Amino acid sequence: MLGKGFGDLPDSPTLKYLRPLAVQAEAGYTGIIQGPANSDVFGNLELEYSLGYLDHFVERLKIRRRGVDFVPYVQFNYTQSFIASRLITNPDFRLTPGVAYVGDYCELSLGTQIALNNAAPSGDHVALVGLVEIFYDNIYPVLGSRPF
Repeated sequence: MLGKGFGDLPDSPTLKYLRPLAVQAEAGYTGIIQGPANSDVFGNLELEYSLGYLDHFVERLKIRRRGVDFVPYVQFNYTQSFIASRLITNPDFRLTPGVAYVGDYCELSLGTQIALNNAAPSGDHVALVGLVEIFYDNIYPVLGSRPF
């Protein structure tokens, strides 16, 4: 897993609007150590653009505070299965454009995942995906507790 934000780009008129851009990538293998079970390889590449960073560090936006908490993104997803360590399924490529709301205590994300090739199972060519992430380290101080 890796990530790179472009906040260190120069503050020039041509490059400053690229500073809110970030790239994240991950690759992995999930498998069973013993037996003829399936195992998978996967990879994801995400490009995102932080409106909050744009508002605070590049140019003040003329929208409400909650509006700058949104982060539009696009993901390119890859998965492929190995069955009993012999047969390999076709690679499954998908594109997932979406938007995330990043608040003080949680993140809510919603996107549409679109199959880019015919490797997706029938009826799984377009899907709505979502994520809810709670920031417990920000909630505990509000509750007056410091567990860590």
